Amino acid sequence: MTNSHSDVDELQTLQREADEMLAKSKNPRSTCRPEPETKEEQKETEPGMQDSVDENQTVDSKKTDHDLAVQIESVLKNMEEAATERPALALLAAFTLGIIVGQLLSRR
Repeated sequence: MTNSHSDVDELQTLQREADEMLAKSKNPRSTCRPEPETKEEQKETEPGMQDSVDENQTVDSKKTDHDLAVQIESVLKNMEEAATERPALALLAAFTLGIIVGQLLSRR
């Protein structure tokens, strides 16, 4: 049990480091523009601010993707544990899922 927690922690650390490296690689492009000193200059550069908004959205989407991946991983581990504890129930669930998917994909 503790091994899975350490694996998740390690995965989160690696993801955070990758995000930091990605942000560092994007920074030289965004630092080429001097920062506006007055409000008038800020208004002139607002269209250029879309780059930072896009970067924030990609970081948010990566966090969402990572959270979703962690949730899916935990669900799959729980399903695996349930399948090993009750193999007959797991077989019944697999057949039921197959029937449901078959009905969804049938062309009637």
